[in-house]
Amino acid sequence: MRDRFSHTCKHWREINSPLPEWIVELLWGVANHLDELTKTLEIAIQGNRMVQGFPEFVAILGPSDESEDAEKHAGRLSDAEITARAAFAKNEAEKGHPILHGNALVAIWSAVDTCIEDIAVGLLLNDPAILKNEVFSKIRIPLAEFEILDKEERARFLLGEVERQKASRRHGVARFESFLEPFGLSGAVADDVKQHVYACNHMRNVIVHRRSVVDRKLVENCPWLNLKIGERLVVTTYEYQKYHHYLWKYLETVIKRLRRYFLKKTVALAEDASPPARLVESEQPAKLKDNCLVDDVRDEVRNTSSSENT
Repeated sequence: MRDRFSHTCKHWREINSPLPEWIVELLWGVANHLDELTKTLEIAIQGNRMVQGFPEFVAILGPSDESEDAEKHAGRLSDAEITARAAFAKNEAEKGHPILHGNALVAIWSAVDTCIEDIAVGLLLNDPAILKNEVFSKIRIPLAEFEILDKEERARFLLGEVERQKASRRHGVARFESFLEPFGLSGAVADDVKQHVYACNHMRNVIVHRRSVVDRKLVENCPWLNLKIGERLVVTTYEYQKYHHYLWKYLETVIKRLRRYFLKKTVALAEDASPPARLVESEQPAKLKDNCLVDDVRDEVRNTSSSENT
């Protein structure tokens, strides 16, 4: 098993250079949150192994001295309780820790779902011109209700309407793309990523709304999972790691789109500047500084676009 706890999360440092600070903070927070979820899961599984060994440990220590102060024994578990907990822990381990992995799957889905919404909110707050998009201009809401909201609440209200009109009827990648489309951030996604994110969405719904009992929707929408209606949905270590991997792969796709999005904005700013057409220091991507010309940034945009299409 590779070291995880002694190393900091490094998921995407190599592709974050042109992004504004608010995007960097948001994505770095999500990356760390996903990392902490997996670490917590590993600690829980390790604790399960320890619980299984408690009866043997108690046997080595031998019976307690009943003549000792009763107050010292007030918080101690009985031998029967220790044995029962060990049996339960062993049973969960033999099944692959489905409860732990199921709840962890719900948590990572929620983290990515929230991340996509927060990206959209941030774009609305930092570029109000986006509100001219037809998707937002068609939204009708009571003025009095809208006026009492602060800026972030207004952005989330508008995105809630977008979700009600589009995203609520879609699942997986299609749901996320509905949020990103008004910003010009939707695009092609690898088929394997789409399939696994789609399945993860439906599995999450069954865990949350059906107590992990497989329903007709999951069976019909994800036939490749070979599940049967009424059986218990079991999320194993392998499956958790698989869906974690594909959710992150989708986020990497979005990050690359954001990179290109902000590089293009940098080019536009540079071209609007008075001669000589050089980037203002504070507006330069980290890796494009040192007297970077407009042509250099334009080449970076082309290279980014071509690398995403390969």
